Amino acid sequence: MRMENFLLARDLPELKPYLTDVVKEIYSTLQRQGKILLEGDHGFQLSLIHGEYPTVTSRDTTAMGFLSEAGINPFSVRNVYLCLKPYATRVGNGRLEEELTDEDILSWAHEKGGEIGSVSGRKRRIGMFEYENVRRAMIVNGATDIAITHMDIFQNPELIKFFGTEEDFLNKIERKICSEYPFPQISLLSYGLDLGDVKELK
Repeated sequence: MRMENFLLARDLPELKPYLTDVVKEIYSTLQRQGKILLEGDHGFQLSLIHGEYPTVTSRDTTAMGFLSEAGINPFSVRNVYLCLKPYATRVGNGRLEEELTDEDILSWAHEKGGEIGSVSGRKRRIGMFEYENVRRAMIVNGATDIAITHMDIFQNPELIKFFGTEEDFLNKIERKICSEYPFPQISLLSYGLDLGDVKELK
């Protein structure tokens, strides 16, 4: 595809009011002691540098990669949240340590859990929680906090037989993840789509 077929945001008059120097905006906020929330996209296993090639994306998907893209230096960071689910997911190809095929799990994940690819629209494959991969993500990203979504899976009696109880799962996270450097804390648990469904633990 030839480059003249591409349009930049600055080429579209309707977007001009929203254009700014991101680095200046960020550091102006930091200078005023303001807070900035930087959200990364894609999972750690999709990192071009640290992921499982060839089932990766075209960039780094670590905290440092996101900071670099936004123009934020690492000394400005106070907290790094590692966002997890009680199970592993993949869209399309890619290794899952223990892929699940039970229809109850897949039905819940796709219908209630929203496990549909945001770009492709394909149903995500589901696997058991992968502690070693999470431990590696914790170390590489320097996680200070852990946020766990989809905790409502433990409220479904049909699924507890596969995933165990919420208490058992959180105890394993504390024992296998939080007990190792950099010793992150479980800070947020999400039980649904609304802000009111989020439980803050610290």
